[in-house]
Amino acid sequence: MLHLFKKDILIYFAGKMIPAVVNLALIVLALRWLGKAEYGKYSLIFYVLMLLSTFGFGWIQQSILRYLSIYKKQKGLAIIRFGMLTLISSLAGALIFLFLGPLYYKISIPETLLFIGIIILYNFLALSMTVSQAGFKPLNYAITEGSYNILMISTFAFLVLFVGEKTYMSLFLAMMLGLIASVLLPFLFKFRNKHQWRWSDAYVNARFFKKMWSFGILLSIWLSVSYLFNIANRFFIKEYSGYADVGLFSSVYDLIFKISGFVCMPVLLVYHPKITALWNEGKRNEALKEVNSALILELMVFAGVFVVFIFGRPFLFAKVLHITEPDLLWMSVMLIVSAFMWQAALLVHKALELLLRLKEMIFSIVVALAVNIAGNVLLLPVYGYRAAAFTTLAGIFTYIVLVALQSRYYLRKENPK
Repeated sequence: MLHLFKKDILIYFAGKMIPAVVNLALIVLALRWLGKAEYGKYSLIFYVLMLLSTFGFGWIQQSILRYLSIYKKQKGLAIIRFGMLTLISSLAGALIFLFLGPLYYKISIPETLLFIGIIILYNFLALSMTVSQAGFKPLNYAITEGSYNILMISTFAFLVLFVGEKTYMSLFLAMMLGLIASVLLPFLFKFRNKHQWRWSDAYVNARFFKKMWSFGILLSIWLSVSYLFNIANRFFIKEYSGYADVGLFSSVYDLIFKISGFVCMPVLLVYHPKITALWNEGKRNEALKEVNSALILELMVFAGVFVVFIFGRPFLFAKVLHITEPDLLWMSVMLIVSAFMWQAALLVHKALELLLRLKEMIFSIVVALAVNIAGNVLLLPVYGYRAAAFTTLAGIFTYIVLVALQSRYYLRKENPK
């Protein structure tokens, strides 16, 4: 069993390498081919689409991971019902963007419809991957995610180099074509042939819905607010400085946070099931020691990446990203510290998560978001877009302090001795 567990970890890790490389390459290529302003426009729209996707599908994802395994005899029916919930939540998110797109972004109706299609298909991509994860099929998970990323960046390169589409829309067109090829056709084929799709089964059972909603909604709220925390700066930068500065800040931010997420992923993959298993066995002290061990390991990873980044930063900015803006050193240092602090925060709040204190986690991330927003309002007009790095750091520090204090309080309350 341990051998299979290690094998699954290696498959997930190898599978994540393709999305990681593609996402890093996408930042570099988009910045060089399209320019800072176009990347800024893409960033503002893309992350709102992902925010709507996170809130709409987050609770469904958590419910699949928690409950799909109990429907052994009716797995096909359960997947169909999860699919219908995904469709309904996707249409709700699409309706929001139908009004938001033309009003805020000043985009045309055809572009708005394209973005709505991306929301719906992206949620079904997540559905397919989550079902594979819940069914202990890491290879299927890796193939689905990897094929989408390869198709997307290949289409993007084709549109820019051969068609001459050098606007932010080339990224979204590539995304849409990648989703159609890697999600829609396989999804329809799978349900028609393997699960014997019948429209008579395609309904949402009220009892089923209530069970899934009550379990996953708090996690979905936390995920959505935390996602909003990580993108809020860009909207303030757009209002105070314009799309070019959004693109510059977003490229540095995205690059650093994606690198930190990738290098810390093995730590979470290895320690999370171990921490959960010890906690479920009643060995809470041992579980918390494992959290501390994971934090120490992440600190060591951070030290190595930080040194490499500091010495390699001039080459990375000037030669790779083609960024020649002055005074980016302290901004990038604050962002790399923030990125690893965020990875640490996902471990620091583990006690609250295991104690099922999700409301406390939501409260903490809302306060952190408020600190971030207040900092943007006060500092961006004076110091420009670089101040957003400081507000990010201040918000993440606030979150860590709040969850650490609350974890200590509730752990003592649960175990007075």
